[in-house]
Amino acid sequence: MRRGAALLMALFAMMVVGTSTLAYVASRDTSAAIASNAVLGADARTLAAAGMDLAKQLLRTSETQWRRNHQDGWLVRDYALDGGTVGVRLVDLEKRAAGATGSAANPDDSTTELEVTVSSARGGARPRARGWPCASCTEALMTAGSATTEATRPAAATCQ
Repeated sequence: MRRGAALLMALFAMMVVGTSTLAYVASRDTSAAIASNAVLGADARTLAAAGMDLAKQLLRTSETQWRRNHQDGWLVRDYALDGGTVGVRLVDLEKRAAGATGSAANPDDSTTELEVTVSSARGGARPRARGWPCASCTEALMTAGSATTEATRPAAATCQ
C-alpha cells in the first residue's frame, strides 16, 4: 500500500512541475509579442506627434489656405512620413457645437475655432492625436495615445 501511495504522490508532483513549466514557457512566448506591440505603439505615437507638428506648420502658413484647401475636412490624408502615414482632419468647433456632423462641420471662410485630429499608422499601430490650435496657431494642445483622447476644453483659435 505504501509503495502505491508514494508512486501516486510522485506522479502528482511531476504533473504539477510539468504544468508549471508549460505555463512559464507559454508566458515567455507572448512576452516578445507584447514588447513588439509596445515598440510599434510608441513609434506610432511619435509619428502622431510629428503629424501634429506638421499640422501646426500647415495652419501657420498663409499659402495653405486651410479653410478652403481641404477635401471633406482632410487637410492631409495618407501622407508618407518617416516610414508611416499621417492624416490631418479639421473640424469647425462652432458648427459641431451647433449640431453639425460629417461634412457639415468642415471649416470654411467663417471658421475661427478649429479642432485638429491627427491620425497615424506605422506597422499596424494606429494612434490618434487631437488638439486645438490657439493664438495665431503657434501652439497646440495635444494629447496622444493608443486611442482617441479628449482634452477638457478647446482654446479659441485666432488663425488667419
